[in-house]
Amino acid sequence: MVFESGIPLIVFPLDVTHQLHTSKARLERLDAIPNRVGPVVAAWLRFEKRFEATKYGTDGGPLHDPNTVLWLLRPDLYRGREVNVEIETESALTLV
Repeated sequence: MVFESGIPLIVFPLDVTHQLHTSKARLERLDAIPNRVGPVVAAWLRFEKRFEATKYGTDGGPLHDPNTVLWLLRPDLYRGREVNVEIETESALTLV
């Protein structure tokens, strides 16, 4: 329904969001923020992203949602193109 609505959409595929990961260095910087928020966010990311880091064999898990925030703040860091997206839900390909 969303893709057929006719409104302009910006979509980030996983090949984009998998380029921004948590990492030991990033988590250490969050821990060093002199307030309560930085260490809490670092703890959340350590817990949540440990599974993805193991799965993908990386230093940390991909940060999907922060890419959206970063694009809103700094769209100049991204480039893209207009493409057609069709979502198929009725064949055997999507029922497996």
